[in-house]
Amino acid sequence: MAGGASDTLNTLGLDAAASGSRRSFLEGLATGGRRTALGVGASSGLFAPSSSSASVVSAEEKVVLDVGTYTLRAGFSGDAQPLHREEVCGVFGARRSADHRRAVGQRHGLLLPPTTTTTSVAPEENDSQWRQQDVEVERALLEHVRQVYRSHLLVDAKTKKVAVVVDSRTLPMSVRRALVRVLLGNLRVPQVSFYPRPVVALMTCGRSTGLVVDCGFRVTAVTPVYDSRPLMPYAVVTPLAGHAVHQCVRQLLVQFGRLRRDTTYTEEKEKEDDDVDAMLTDSVVAHVVAGLLYAAPTSVRRATADDGHSLANADLFGDEMAEWYARNTSPPPTTEPELALTDAAGRRRVLAVPSWVLGRATEILLAGDKPSDHMGVVDALVACIAGVPVDTRRALVGGLLVTGGVSQVPNLASRVLEDLTLALEGSSRWSALARDVALADCLPAANGAVFNPADRPWIGASVAVAARIGGVDIRRDEFDEIPLPALLARLD
Repeated sequence: MAGGASDTLNTLGLDAAASGSRRSFLEGLATGGRRTALGVGASSGLFAPSSSSASVVSAEEKVVLDVGTYTLRAGFSGDAQPLHREEVCGVFGARRSADHRRAVGQRHGLLLPPTTTTTSVAPEENDSQWRQQDVEVERALLEHVRQVYRSHLLVDAKTKKVAVVVDSRTLPMSVRRALVRVLLGNLRVPQVSFYPRPVVALMTCGRSTGLVVDCGFRVTAVTPVYDSRPLMPYAVVTPLAGHAVHQCVRQLLVQFGRLRRDTTYTEEKEKEDDDVDAMLTDSVVAHVVAGLLYAAPTSVRRATADDGHSLANADLFGDEMAEWYARNTSPPPTTEPELALTDAAGRRRVLAVPSWVLGRATEILLAGDKPSDHMGVVDALVACIAGVPVDTRRALVGGLLVTGGVSQVPNLASRVLEDLTLALEGSSRWSALARDVALADCLPAANGAVFNPADRPWIGASVAVAARIGGVDIRRDEFDEIPLPALLARLD
């Protein structure tokens, strides 16, 4: 791991005179320690060194926050992984109050305008609803961040500056406004530094150029990064992300799962018309996604190419697709996993999950949703490649990085690589680029994964702060004097 991190720091252009200090930092990064002595050198892209001195100096320790639409990660700069992870905008926060869960995201309409009616709404009423949502989001976010400081970071918020990982394409404006108010207004931190999420994620691979696929909970964003500069005008966003995978798993389990009685328990009353949808709670679906789901090693398009017909445009929930999956998926049905379900009345049932559901539920993320006309990750990558300048395409496709919460699904990054290569090979326009497609974090199999793919943005910000690489800073006195919209305009 130290070798990969060393390449990262070399990419950032650190001074050679600081090699001893850099070695100490890498040792601390490998063991999770907090060593912040680094040399300061020239940086590239949007980053600028916070000091012009080239001597070895002690980097100031900061609190690093990665606030997504599902998970909050917190820790200190120089650490190899976040100190704490907490669900803040998810759908499974049962211990949270109903108001807070509604404020930070329900299963339908995550952080969207509260009005869902088709009737016309007066502009002033719509503005009032948006302001009310901002208040609710801010109140919920304040509770989470304050609890993180008190129970996990164990530091006074007024004493340490904060580095925040942010992506303007995936993080709603309401959350960004609430985050600035909470940190600078309520907690009164001295300074907040914002770092572009795609750039710091790519930094963990020792690269400054590549295509970053951020599979979050609300949306999936494909952002090209060239020489540490995020090319935001060419970024492509699709609504198919973690929420779509959860919904797809639920629908497949309801349609193809087989429900039976749990014979280990005796019940006085039995109902023959058990409803799978009613017994399938969000927590059960989350368990399937987190612990059982994987990306099948071969795409449907490639697997059906030899059959004379393709199922690439077939309905994922149709019988034709289910029959093909059942015939071409192992293990056999005798080894299918089973889930124990309990409804509100206390009745216990066992749900048998078809094996092919576990390997094919991610197809909606990769291939897209044809009925809804939403492009998948592969189509979004091709659209992004088509939009970037010609002379940057070859360098960009050679550094493909998949990050975000959904990236933890086993074999997902390899499937993205395979499907993208197949899509480029099938086009006369892009066939010459197909042989240059490669994963940014490709390592020998013996080494395994260096970082958790979902933690890469946080780890990259931790490295950037420890290396004294600056972001977009907002000081506490600026927050007191300058209107908030003007401050947030710096992030665009």
